[in-house]
Amino acid sequence: MRLAEEEPSWTRRRPGDTVLGENWTDMPSKIRGASLNFSFARGGRLRNELYIDSRNQEEKDRIFAAIANQREAVEQAYGGPLEFEPLEGRRAARIADYTDGDVAEKHRHEEFIAWFLDSGRRLRRALAEVDANASPPQP
Repeated sequence: MRLAEEEPSWTRRRPGDTVLGENWTDMPSKIRGASLNFSFARGGRLRNELYIDSRNQEEKDRIFAAIANQREAVEQAYGGPLEFEPLEGRRAARIADYTDGDVAEKHRHEEFIAWFLDSGRRLRRALAEVDANASPPQP
């Protein structure tokens, strides 16, 4: 597994581990209440995301707003635009990048892995600059 070889601190999986039937990989984040995920999303897209998941709606909204209020700096550090998705009415929110790619395109899997690793490195670097505990500005 290339992820375990190139970025062993991102996963508990080790080189040679077999992954069957999964269309996503989740990894810990330094932001409490969030994880970093790679996935094959619906609509023939790859997704790299910070997934904010909390049973406490106020906490989820607070973390998302704190990062969203730093959007310009996050996107600048990432090197491009990100989708900020509050997922209203759900217990989760996401900040993600997408590119075209379908899991069925086996001949492109190495290309997909390269995109996952590159975007993952950039997202981690961008989020390292974020204060997810910052209070959003008051209206």
